[in-house]
Formats: sequence, C-alpha cells, structure tokens
Amino acid sequence: MKIITTQIRQANNQDIGDIMELLVELGRPKPVNKLEEAKFRKVIRNHIAHKDKDILVAVVADSNKSKTIVGMASVVLVSRLNHATPELWIPELVVHSDYRNKGVGRKLIEACISKAGKNRCFRIRLESGNERKASHAFYAKLGFEQYALSFKNHLSKI
Repeated sequence: MKIITTQIRQANNQDIGDIMELLVELGRPKPVNKLEEAKFRKVIRNHIAHKDKDILVAVVADSNKSKTIVGMASVVLVSRLNHATPELWIPELVVHSDYRNKGVGRKLIEACISKAGKNRCFRIRLESGNERKASHAFYAKLGFEQYALSFKNHLSKI
C-alpha cells in the first residue's frame, strides 16, 4: 500500500461539484435534471453552513501541484435522549476508487475522531451497506464494531 500525502479540511461551497461526484461513486443517486441538481447543491450548501453538520474533504496534490478532492465524509452531531453529550454520525464516507488503500480513508476517519473529541461525543456511529465487505473490514481494523442492524422503508413505495 502506497500512502499518499493527504490534507483533510472542511468543505466549502466551491467543493460541491466534487462532493456530488463522490456521492455518485458511493452509490447515491445522480441528479436526473438541472432542477434536481440545484436541489442537491442546496442540500450540500445547507449541510456545510449548519452548525451541527460538516463535510470533511480529503485533498491530494498531483505532480502539477493542483489540488484534487479524492474523498469526503459528512458528519452530523446528534443529540441523544439518554446522553448528555452528542454522538457523531457519519452518514457518508467515500474515497474515490483510484485512491483507495492509500491512507485517505484512515485520514478521514482520524479527522472524524478528532472532531468527535473536540465536541465531547460519547461515540461515533456510521452505517455501511451489507455488500460493502471491504469497508466493513476497514472499519473493524480502525476499532469500529458492528452493534446493530439498520432498516429502511422507502416512502415512495408505500
């Protein structure tokens, strides 16, 4: 595994296009038209601006010294009814396929752990699709443990 130099920083509105591309790589829906794209961009802008939410991006410099966003993690501070401090929830974490197994994901998780510490979180929680076995092994290697099942109900199908 060749480790690459990666900078983790908070996303800004200029990063939205790159974030949208990474979300598609994660398997999230691609906007089907300009109206939907505008809505997705607005959701991301609101996430960036919200005090209890953040998007962290992983940036690498190429040989021309231009910077490329190669990964991202969205984080949300969630108040829980049975804890005095929040949990840090990671709803999305993705590294571009060309940059996996190079330390980028580990740096993103380390930045999430740091953010959780600064906010005195009692835990970090994330979800990973059943089919993502390599991701599960990665999270376990970093000290995460499976503790629950997740269920969904698409309201459009009711």
